[in-house]
Amino acid sequence: MCPEPKVTQTRPELSFLRRCGLWLATWAVALIITVPNLKGVLLIWVFPFGLLRLLGWPSERYVVVFTVGWLPYVVLTVAALLTRRRSTYFVIYSILCALLVVNVVGCRMMFAELKDAH
Repeated sequence: MCPEPKVTQTRPELSFLRRCGLWLATWAVALIITVPNLKGVLLIWVFPFGLLRLLGWPSERYVVVFTVGWLPYVVLTVAALLTRRRSTYFVIYSILCALLVVNVVGCRMMFAELKDAH
């Protein structure tokens, strides 16, 4: 007789606490990498400018940039916090991470330009 194959159980759900923890940790890392000093924390509301700058949006259109820039992060956050499925969460989480990496690069470029201008 052949032994029955071992069935491993997968945990299809991710707890709300774990989802929030991963989300907050990711944002904290992005903030630490982006902000060159403590004064930079005051400019956190313009964080989306980094992503939109790389996409070529004009920074003169502050209201549009602010709204459009934060919208993907709000949508991703709501979707990630509402989903319980582990696989769905990590797809959304991966999208967030990719957006944050691009955004951080754009922000660092803007900070470098501001530093060179002074």
